[in-house]
Amino acid sequence: MDLANTGAANSISIYNYSTQQQFRDHLLQIRSVEEKRSKQIAEDNLASINKLNNAQLFEIVLLIIVALIGGLSLIYLKLLESQANEAAKAQVDKLEAQRRLIEQSQFTDALFSALPVSVITIDSKGMIQRCNPATEKLFGYSQKELQQQNVSCLMPEGIAKHHDGYLSNHISTGQTNIIGIGREVTAVSKSGQPINVHLSVTSFKINEQTHFARILVDLTEIVEQRKEIAEALINIEQANSELELALIEANKATESKDMFLATASHEIRTPLTGMFGMLDLLKETDLNDEQLSYLMIMRRSSQQLMAILNDILDAAKLRENKVELHPIAQMMGDLPGLVQSSFESNAKEKGIQFKTLIEPELAKQWVLVDNVRLYQVVSNLCRVMVISGVRGKGRMAYPVD
Repeated sequence: MDLANTGAANSISIYNYSTQQQFRDHLLQIRSVEEKRSKQIAEDNLASINKLNNAQLFEIVLLIIVALIGGLSLIYLKLLESQANEAAKAQVDKLEAQRRLIEQSQFTDALFSALPVSVITIDSKGMIQRCNPATEKLFGYSQKELQQQNVSCLMPEGIAKHHDGYLSNHISTGQTNIIGIGREVTAVSKSGQPINVHLSVTSFKINEQTHFARILVDLTEIVEQRKEIAEALINIEQANSELELALIEANKATESKDMFLATASHEIRTPLTGMFGMLDLLKETDLNDEQLSYLMIMRRSSQQLMAILNDILDAAKLRENKVELHPIAQMMGDLPGLVQSSFESNAKEKGIQFKTLIEPELAKQWVLVDNVRLYQVVSNLCRVMVISGVRGKGRMAYPVD
């Protein structure tokens, strides 16, 4: 028997009609058995339930209901707890936000009240909404008196009648003459007294509504200081004018003095020149040693007088402090004798012993010195002592290098 052919025949026979019908019948039998088994189980369960009495059945149902309710309650309680926690957190956040707002409002109010300058807030119609204590002090109104009053009540009449128009024009067109730009203006107090202030205005919006803040600084003291400074400047200008006039008069007086000195120069020098001539003639006469000594003292004194006169008459040098020194070679031993002879007689009249001493080594030394100036200084010192009638001993020493 051919196995290959036999297998092919069997495979074909499986898919013929009778075989398929048998397969269907077998499936129906299996389903029928399962249905019967399920029905039997249901009948057995129903029979078990029927065996229970009503009390037992109620207990079971109640337990089921309680279990269901307990589960639902637990879920509901958890839901309520979650909602309560969220609500509590939201309430805490809200309270914290309110606390911060209250603190910020308190800080703003404290700062607003503590500002040393006047601050006034107004609405778009110019009505005063709020002001600080500095405003009360500046204008003399209480805050209650100013609230809901038009801000123009603080302005001079000429400006107040146009203020509402300025405000309306700014709101409608945006044009402004003062907002954002400070300037000095005149305000009016409750008593009607004008007040010099520096005004600054700024605008802001709250809930789309335009508001304005006016900041005013009292310039009363500054204006008074300006007046004092202006008066001081005027006084300084007047003083300068007076000084200029005095300088002109002084220059005129100086010119007059110069003219006088120029005239006196000739008048004084003429007799001095004559005296020099007579002294020279007298020197040629027959004189003893003592007379010749006196004559030489007179001549030196006259020469010193002429030198001093020349400096005095030279007004230009005197005004400019340019009196010149003319040092010459001089033996130091000659100076004490000249001073001694000049003041000895005056000292005797006052009962004063007047002596001049010089060390021998120094007396022989030659030095460069302006005789006239040195004699003038020493003579002034000696003259003061002689005239004042000083009693006692005095000594004047002058070191020479």
